[in-house]
Amino acid sequence: MKNIRSLILAIITIAAISSCKKDEIKAPEFLKFELGYDNSGTASVGDELHIDAEIIAEGKIATIQVKIHPESEHGANKTSNGWEFDSIYTVGYAGVKNIDFHEHMDIPADTEPGDYHFHMSVTDQEGNRTVKEAELLIQLPVLK
Repeated sequence: MKNIRSLILAIITIAAISSCKKDEIKAPEFLKFELGYDNSGTASVGDELHIDAEIIAEGKIATIQVKIHPESEHGANKTSNGWEFDSIYTVGYAGVKNIDFHEHMDIPADTEPGDYHFHMSVTDQEGNRTVKEAELLIQLPVLK
């Protein structure tokens, strides 16, 4: 009888401890993502790059980082003199669960046209991180 009571007490204790565990927070998610006007994946030298992303983060957003670099940096030939961009966004985004990240990045007039790689990472306050990557074509302006 004493063994049965000990077993029942152990089972109740384990059940109580496991029911008190914090539910795991999912990593941030991109519900919508648009790079370039009309999601074209392109931008022009001397103009701006349009980014729009709808993000949900159960663990509340800590930071959003956007990085852009020449595509050649992924290969063995890293000789490109292309434009690079690296910025962290917190104002208006940190501490929020659901946001529409809408930003425009200026592309300098001396940017080298070509293929670039786009990275956007969202880190929540729990330390979970999600990365969105895309190809970006930076082209010379179209004359009208």
